[in-house]
Amino acid sequence: MGEKKRTIMFGFHSPVDRRLMREWVVGVGHEVLENLDESSNVDLILMDSATARRLRDKAFGLKRAAKYFLPVLVCIKAGENASPWLKAGFDDVLHLPATKDEWLARMDIMLRLRRQSEELGQRSEYLHRALIESSGDHIFLLDANGTFVTSNDRVTHFGLESGAQLVGRTIEQVFPKEVATFYREQFQRVLTEGKTVVFEHDLPSERGTHYHLDTLYPIHLPDGTVAVGGICRDITERKQAAEALRESRERLNHLFTVSPAIVYELDPENLSPTWVSSNITEITGYTPEEAFQPGWWAEHVHPEDQEQTKKAEERFLLEGRDRGAHEYRFEKKDGTYIWVRDELRLLRDEQGRPKEIVGSWMNITDRKEVEIELAKSEQRYRSVFESTGTAMLIVNEDGTIAFANSQCSATTGYLPEELPGTNWRGYVFAEDLPMMESYFRLRFSDPEKAPKRYETRLMHADGSIRNTLLTVGTIPATRQVVVSMLDITDLVRAEEARRLLETAIDNTIECIMLSDRENRLTYVNRAFEKLTGYSAAEVLGKTLGILKSGRHDREFYQDLKSTIYSGRPWQGNMILKKKNGELYEVAASITPILSPSGHVDYFVSVHRDVTKEREMERRIQQNQRLEAIGTLAGGIAHDFNNILTPIVGYTEMCMYSLPRGSKIRENLEAVNRAAARASDLVQQILSFSRRSNQERKPIRIALIIKEALKLLRSTIPTSIEIRQDISATEESVIADPTEIHQVIMNLCINASHAMPDGGLMSVGLHAVDLDREAIKMIPGCKPGRHLKLSVEDTGHGIAPEILDKIFEPYFTTKKEGLGTGLGLATTHSIVTACGGGITVYSEPGKGSRFDLYFPVARGVATQVVEKTAVIRGGHERVLIVDDDMEVLDLHRKVLENYGYSVTAETDPEKALALFEKSPADFDMVLTDMTMPRMTGDLLAAALLKIRPDLPVIVLTGFSERINKDKAQELGIRALLAKPVSVSDLLSTIRDIFNAQ
Repeated sequence: MGEKKRTIMFGFHSPVDRRLMREWVVGVGHEVLENLDESSNVDLILMDSATARRLRDKAFGLKRAAKYFLPVLVCIKAGENASPWLKAGFDDVLHLPATKDEWLARMDIMLRLRRQSEELGQRSEYLHRALIESSGDHIFLLDANGTFVTSNDRVTHFGLESGAQLVGRTIEQVFPKEVATFYREQFQRVLTEGKTVVFEHDLPSERGTHYHLDTLYPIHLPDGTVAVGGICRDITERKQAAEALRESRERLNHLFTVSPAIVYELDPENLSPTWVSSNITEITGYTPEEAFQPGWWAEHVHPEDQEQTKKAEERFLLEGRDRGAHEYRFEKKDGTYIWVRDELRLLRDEQGRPKEIVGSWMNITDRKEVEIELAKSEQRYRSVFESTGTAMLIVNEDGTIAFANSQCSATTGYLPEELPGTNWRGYVFAEDLPMMESYFRLRFSDPEKAPKRYETRLMHADGSIRNTLLTVGTIPATRQVVVSMLDITDLVRAEEARRLLETAIDNTIECIMLSDRENRLTYVNRAFEKLTGYSAAEVLGKTLGILKSGRHDREFYQDLKSTIYSGRPWQGNMILKKKNGELYEVAASITPILSPSGHVDYFVSVHRDVTKEREMERRIQQNQRLEAIGTLAGGIAHDFNNILTPIVGYTEMCMYSLPRGSKIRENLEAVNRAAARASDLVQQILSFSRRSNQERKPIRIALIIKEALKLLRSTIPTSIEIRQDISATEESVIADPTEIHQVIMNLCINASHAMPDGGLMSVGLHAVDLDREAIKMIPGCKPGRHLKLSVEDTGHGIAPEILDKIFEPYFTTKKEGLGTGLGLATTHSIVTACGGGITVYSEPGKGSRFDLYFPVARGVATQVVEKTAVIRGGHERVLIVDDDMEVLDLHRKVLENYGYSVTAETDPEKALALFEKSPADFDMVLTDMTMPRMTGDLLAAALLKIRPDLPVIVLTGFSERINKDKAQELGIRALLAKPVSVSDLLSTIRDIFNAQ
């Protein structure tokens, strides 16, 4: 784990955990402590949650006091949330139980982190000490009593040779009395105020007085005490140089007293003045002392010149120039402004580093006022040309441009100074140049005939073509013309866009209408006429109410109006009525058009016919729901049939062990029939969801109806009376028994839901003959003999407005959880698939009656005749593979009871390995289809690859991977659907063996 022996503190409430951890840790060479002693030098603390809650503060105290990183780990129970422990400050959390390798690995990570912390700390201490010793300043540390506790060797100003000689002495023992008193005051300020203090002091010595700049600052130590760090710098030479500089400046000041310029010096680091000539008072009224005040210069620069002055200063500093100059206005002490020229020069030392900035300040007010007056005169001349607000040119007779105002930039894309000297012909679109040329010549030959306003196209600097309106006139007494240019490109484009928009609106497939505040139509496009059947002449001036269908209530229209009349757009779907009365659905948007004052003046309505789209969406949603049912049914079919398999198998085994006529055997036969019905019901769900055709045959539905009613009686509340009137017991119809059973269940359950407080449910079956007149009222039926199945209730009935929707998929009026909307849709689908029809009669508050008509079959009805099973066994060796233990156990018992030698396996991979080892030990393999890691078809393929003559039977609860054709292609002898009866399973096995 680590490179050296480490000490680890344990805190475990459980003696077993404590003993086990001691063995593991001592085994890798570490020392163990079990008492949390504050004086202990530990490298890692490890506790269980109970100990951690009790000793957390003590452990964290050790962690804070440690010189280097001390990891603290806690062990918690499996499933306990680790987040609170980590937020509380623990470095890691281990879940119990854990393996030895996991324990030691997690501890090793923490010990490596501690070792890295120690190495970094030691390296930091070394570097810190080296940095202090390499400093030219005296660096030291004082404790709270003012005693030196550490120091580097820069102590010669105390007459000492090393820092070690200073350690242990107090401030008073080191400094002279007067200096010591002052030093002690500064020291106390640091302790009481907690702030850094910088001060100067002198220190007499044998070689003369030395000047020092000291910095004292507080240091908060880990143990909570405060020490004072210090840096002492010898500034004797700087003090002496400053004094010499002062004397030199004083001499220079006498020289510049009579100069017209103010001379000054600046510190290159912060641009603060270090000296200024005394004639500043004569020129500005300010004394040199006032000029030294922070911000004095910036405060008196004219507000309009401050920005450009600041930028000039930044350019001088950032670009590293040695010279610079700029001009600005400066406020004198009497409040008046003077113009000054400020010139700067940067002086450098021998190494090229900035040393000093020297500047001169010259009053240039007289010159500047003359320049300003000249500029104003020029501006007055140009303002006349600029004041028009439009682009203007003066053009010479030869076509060259003499002058252009600033507005020309926007019109031509060229700067005003780029146009003079060029020829106007170079800016005209080539197709318009002949016209422009003729107008220009006529301007000088016969000005009265030349047009004064006309449109042309000019080439913009960006390459685009601009439509331009020109106004041209001749300047009197000259051979020049003045041209005014107005860019009308946007106007031309807007007009063209308006024409295109009108065409587009009139030809779009959406209905577009314009109406006023009173909702009267003022415009409709062609699409409106085509969709609604109304012509524009029929509807203009009328309201949109002519399209109302009556499908929306008053609240719908009130919400719509409140939205649009408040100035907000409205979007939604509406059902409207055409001129011929046909209903249609639109996706509508109504947008208010506001006047400049913000009032609603008009509304733009856009209608898109979505009738077919909505119908398609409903069909898609229906298909998606059916697909979802199919997916769900497929998912449960396998498991459900696996559940039924033991029920069917054990029931049959018990039946065969009892004599015919036995009451118990009759009961078991009923169980077997119910299980078969459940299996058929799963297949029915799968078939309906996939819209597969069921296997229909002649059946006597009277028996199925009676059986279904017996089952319903136990599920329908006793407050509902069920009456039967079934007379047609011998006649049959072509149908699937499970489907008929489903029809009865759907209708009766619906009837019971319609009578929550109880009532009467009547179920009848009678034979009727339908003639051509009768079938007119029963869609889907043909003339002939039919069985009429009636289900009637005394419930709340069906509202007339929804009566035509009840057979639509997913339409339901039941509360959530009481129905899916598929019951009646399924019933209708089954009846029509049988060639029959269905009618409904209902009165709200009185009840409903459903009449179902099935054509009578000509053949003989299929009856379920119980076969006398001749079950034969054998002595062959069979390998059974099924991941469901109950199914596996059933099949093993069945085969063993009939003499077969059985090997059972739940894992297909293990079964394959067993077969590979001894392929001749098995005469047949019986395998499930859906199993983890390897499906039955893959297992069969692998087995047949080893032994092609091996008989393989595959059983499936449900699988889309395999059918009889695929099984035959793979060489599988038989494919049986679960739940398979005992007799069918044994017969299939015996038939395969006998055929070999």
